[in-house]
Amino acid sequence: MHIFNTDTFFPIVQKYIEEIRLEGKTSFYTVDFIRKYRGKYLKDKANAYESVNANIGKFIKEHMVDLRIRNEIPNQPVKDDEIGCSHSSLWEF
Repeated sequence: MHIFNTDTFFPIVQKYIEEIRLEGKTSFYTVDFIRKYRGKYLKDKANAYESVNANIGKFIKEHMVDLRIRNEIPNQPVKDDEIGCSHSSLWEF
């Protein structure tokens, strides 16, 4: 399921990923992007097809060459901004 318009969402993704890069980081999780974009990361209860968070990760993966990132390592354990555990892809610059 594609829930993002590439023409409008790509510049947003590019901006926040560039901010992460400028912080001197050599890698980031999809949840790091989500925190910048949405202000926090909360695990959503939807299945991967309907999940906004999962679709953000899919969008990043589909555009990783243009975003100048590589080496997606999926399903890394992370914490959300409440008390829950989740999983996120890890990306390298």
